[in-house]
Amino acid sequence: MKCLSPCVNVIPVIGKADTFTPGPRTIYIKIIEDIDYYNIPIYNFLEEDDEETVEENSELWALLPFAIVKSEEEIVVNGRTVYGRQYPWGVVEVISLHCCSFHLQDLKEIIHNFLYKNYRTKKLS
Repeated sequence: MKCLSPCVNVIPVIGKADTFTPGPRTIYIKIIEDIDYYNIPIYNFLEEDDEETVEENSELWALLPFAIVKSEEEIVVNGRTVYGRQYPWGVVEVISLHCCSFHLQDLKEIIHNFLYKNYRTKKLS
């Protein structure tokens, strides 16, 4: 990951997070400890002067590694067809504004402004 980080955004994620019980929370902690121990550079949320954005970014850092839920199955929820998984306790919607907050635009800007320009400079020199 150290070799990849100058070329790509390294974002720690755990897949199939909807299948975890609260017990495996130690896995999340171990991942962050390993990232710190091995000094692995990961995606850095854009720093802003705006106090609200700084607070939001701090909250996002506290959530690392992110949990990912994926489904190609379409289910009907409250009369709407959505991608998700049905469980005895409820439904997990893959694309829901209530549980998804992905900083896609920030990610695109970092890729273009930092990673791509560094890559291009290396290739041209």
